[in-house]
Amino acid sequence: MKKISTIFLLLIPLLGVSQSTVFNWSDAGIKLKPTKRFTISISGQYRWNVSDKIYSKTLFSAKLKYDIAKAFSIQASYRRAWMPNDYFYLDNQMNTYGHRFAAGFTWDLIQTIHSKSKSSLKYTAQIQKEFFKFKREQIYLRNKLELNLNIGLKRMKPFLSAESFYRTNQLYQMVNNEIIYTGFMNEMRYGFGFDFNLPNNHSLQIGTLYRDFKTNKYDAWVVQFSYFYTLEKKKEKASKTTGVPEF
Repeated sequence: MKKISTIFLLLIPLLGVSQSTVFNWSDAGIKLKPTKRFTISISGQYRWNVSDKIYSKTLFSAKLKYDIAKAFSIQASYRRAWMPNDYFYLDNQMNTYGHRFAAGFTWDLIQTIHSKSKSSLKYTAQIQKEFFKFKREQIYLRNKLELNLNIGLKRMKPFLSAESFYRTNQLYQMVNNEIIYTGFMNEMRYGFGFDFNLPNNHSLQIGTLYRDFKTNKYDAWVVQFSYFYTLEKKKEKASKTTGVPEF
């Protein structure tokens, strides 16, 4: 616990670099591994605007992942979001919702070259489509690079990440009575933190995230806490057989 508190204190000074808004994202979930290659993840996340001391968003997520090889996997996910309604005057509802569907792949570049390495450099490409009430749909292409570095500690690994968000339908205009959409890179995210592989299939992640918005005047800092518990099929022990004397 002292190590976790120390790490959190090291992350706090990063939040004072700019006058950006500070958020807290806290989530917890469970991972099911019915087979060695197949993983089902279910989680919930709560987002809080620390700077303004107001509720931001609640999320429910479900994800399917299949490992085609040790260094390559494909995944599909669904996310349901609940958030304050900016269009209260239209339906008199305090909260609104959104649905997001996504699919993509992850390729571990280090594991491809050196399969026994305890570090990883993962490239993830994903396309997602999100629907909102009273707002037009959002389609994104996301590209993420994440380095998980083995520093000789059994239970902890630091990580660094960078992710781009390219919205394919950011802008639109009418041309010859037809709507034409154009894309725009409207956000970059830079992350840093620590992954903890705890005993008995428990895992914890503590980190900070800088959101560089290309369409907003101000950016945002995020302090993240994430907990997961993994349920996997226990390996059956080989039954011991006593030797039968030959005649």
